[in-house]
Amino acid sequence: MAGGVSATDSLHAEALLRRLHLLATLDEQVKAATSCEFLYFHRELLPVLFREMWEKEKKADIVGLQLLINGCTDCEAMLRLAPQVEETDGEAFVKDYREFLVGTVVQEEIVDKLCREVETDLRLAVHTKVSQGEGLERTGTRAGRCRQEVPQGGRETAVGGLAEQRSRPGAKQ
Repeated sequence: MAGGVSATDSLHAEALLRRLHLLATLDEQVKAATSCEFLYFHRELLPVLFREMWEKEKKADIVGLQLLINGCTDCEAMLRLAPQVEETDGEAFVKDYREFLVGTVVQEEIVDKLCREVETDLRLAVHTKVSQGEGLERTGTRAGRCRQEVPQGGRETAVGGLAEQRSRPGAKQ
């Protein structure tokens, strides 16, 4: 053809336009492909997912936990933009969903278990230290922090009304 576009040039131009369109809409396609809005409709799966995250090597995988929580937040945009609810109702749904997610699922499946493990570890550390014959120091107590020694008096007074005396001959305890 004289002055026209050949078939191969036309196909080449179409391929370039498809690639350009793919690059232009890449952000939207990634959001659509990685959207976790379906989690809202499968709320019974959330405790199982968080439990599996916790039981993975018996410790919380912080990166995986953060990704799971980020995936759960995809539902908030959907709840706010739902066409059948008014603007104020969307925020109420988001609030209820957050209370369910944080107050119930994360609290039961992560926080409570973490607290139990920390408490157990602390008890074991104290038991080990006591069984080895080492005494525990009371430096972290309120009275221990507030005491100040009086060099000539031979007794301790407490700042802020916490008065304690050292054992002295004849002093009542």
